[in-house]
Amino acid sequence: MAITKQFDIEVLNDILDGCAPPEGYTLISDEFVEHKRWQLVYEMIFTAPDQEEGTAWRICYTIPATEYQEGQGDGFDSEATLVKKRQKVIDIWEVV
Repeated sequence: MAITKQFDIEVLNDILDGCAPPEGYTLISDEFVEHKRWQLVYEMIFTAPDQEEGTAWRICYTIPATEYQEGQGDGFDSEATLVKKRQKVIDIWEVV
């Protein structure tokens, strides 16, 4: 079972903003994940104060795909999930 934790929405917005994240919080990545009909889904990975080395928190958030959807269900998921970085090796095909 995954370990989850709730974070204050203002803290999450400050981490995402990056200008002045709360002390002890570090943004690791902020990546586009999925395009739904009316929303863009992003995944944010960050560390919190006193975080165990090699672990981080992952949370998804949505933003409106157009200006007409602003304020309609956009924002962060209710809980972040504890994640651990693992290295994976993959094969890819490239143009010769």
